[in-house]
Amino acid sequence: MKRIRIILAFLKFTIVEKIAFYRNVITNMKNNPHFPEPGATTWADAEASIDRMEHFNTLARGGSHVAVVSMHEVEKATDEMFRLIASYVDRTSNGNASMLLSSGFDITKQPVLYQKPVLRAINGTISGTAMLSALSVPKSGSYIWQIAKGTLPLTDAGWQDLTITTRTTHKVEGLTPAAVYYFRVAAVTPDGIQNFTAAVMLVMR
Repeated sequence: MKRIRIILAFLKFTIVEKIAFYRNVITNMKNNPHFPEPGATTWADAEASIDRMEHFNTLARGGSHVAVVSMHEVEKATDEMFRLIASYVDRTSNGNASMLLSSGFDITKQPVLYQKPVLRAINGTISGTAMLSALSVPKSGSYIWQIAKGTLPLTDAGWQDLTITTRTTHKVEGLTPAAVYYFRVAAVTPDGIQNFTAAVMLVMR
């Protein structure tokens, strides 16, 4: 079994997605007993860097060339900062999946048993819409879909039921643009409710 690590897919996000993602990481890691510090920086510096990125992104919408250049410079610096934070989380977690996920970063996937169907969440063509799909589970009669907004719940109490379907796909509407959402699903078979899938994060567009 390969060692579970953080994936750096966030570096390919749009600036708006990065701002939401980075703020979510800070929310998850602040006061998190697994991570008493952010590594090679401080939370104050990380938050200030995100604020600058958001500020120049707003100015760049006005067409200012100087603002566009500044926006990309700050984006690059913020990306490097969170790359270092991700590296710190990797070292501290040492492959512990629950610790890694509690940081707000995404992790590499391990092979899963059929009773934990792979879940996929993507933005729909209409803003505020998420399209969910999972692999089917043998003998399943229905699927329970759940959602969480902002931060990844550490307990089952933090999840909210969306709906129960007989299909392996579900469309979620009315979500908040630029907000971070987590989704998971569990199959219901003659043996009862199976384990929920690992949570999947989606930055809403």
